[in-house]
Amino acid sequence: MRILLVILFGLVSGKVSSQTNPDSYSAFKLTSEEATVLNSVFLRERQDFDFNGKIVAFSGGVHGSQLEEKTPFFDRYVNPIIEVEGKKIIGLIVFSPDEKSNSGGFDAVVLSPVKIFTKSDRERLISLLSEQVKTKSEF
Repeated sequence: MRILLVILFGLVSGKVSSQTNPDSYSAFKLTSEEATVLNSVFLRERQDFDFNGKIVAFSGGVHGSQLEEKTPFFDRYVNPIIEVEGKKIIGLIVFSPDEKSNSGGFDAVVLSPVKIFTKSDRERLISLLSEQVKTKSEF
């Protein structure tokens, strides 16, 4: 079923394109198109989590502490999965209510290939996201 959804979505829309706006969360809010794709890509991993209406960060680097912009992340890691049904090399972290609060309101993080991701890396990432929101809201 997931493959059918991804193929159908790919035929209808081609590559997923992302939106960006200047407010503090707009760069992290998913379009309905992006949410549909990520719901399909993470069908098993997400359990009852639904990407629609969620604030999601994209991260990579050796320890997952390098924030990435949505559009390049989709171009590099998500669209290739859709286009050729490639091996999924991205991961999903859904935050608990406490982690969401500590991160400044993020619901989840999609990770590019990360070599090492420990509990302290997760805590650092949550802190980094919180700082990101504070910085953007100051402008």
